[in-house]
Amino acid sequence: MSRRAFVLVVLLLLCAAGAADARKDKDRYGLMGRVLSYDAEKQTIEVKVVETSIPEWGNHVGKKPPREIRTGKTYVFAVEPEGSVLRRTVIRTQGGSTLDRSASREGFIRAIQALPDDRLLGISLARNQGAGEGAPAFKVMMIQIPRTLEEAMKRLDEISVEE
Repeated sequence: MSRRAFVLVVLLLLCAAGAADARKDKDRYGLMGRVLSYDAEKQTIEVKVVETSIPEWGNHVGKKPPREIRTGKTYVFAVEPEGSVLRRTVIRTQGGSTLDRSASREGFIRAIQALPDDRLLGISLARNQGAGEGAPAFKVMMIQIPRTLEEAMKRLDEISVEE
């Protein structure tokens, strides 16, 4: 098997495992987009939705969003910058680590500022339960930073052992 074919197989298997986890939580919706801004006072982020049809093998973040969320549109979503990992908005690298381990507002701001501009982000949403009037209908549960192909190849080189 060629090295490139091996890399593709490994990436597909990793994506499939992520998709299985996402399917367990049926209340989560996934999309690919760009974070445009963060409002710390209102605890919201503005997101440009680039893709709502995430292929099954590449879906780490949830099922297809409701029809009210459209490709090409910009939306404001609620975030929870601090607190328990089960409730707060988590920003994760493809390797699985979080950008903010402090669970503080300051740490969340640093994590938002560290988001890359050179790729789409996987964004997991849930209905904003208990949202008051005028609050965003959806809350961001997780932002996933995918690896670029170059980063994936570098990581594969780091972990693979040739005999």
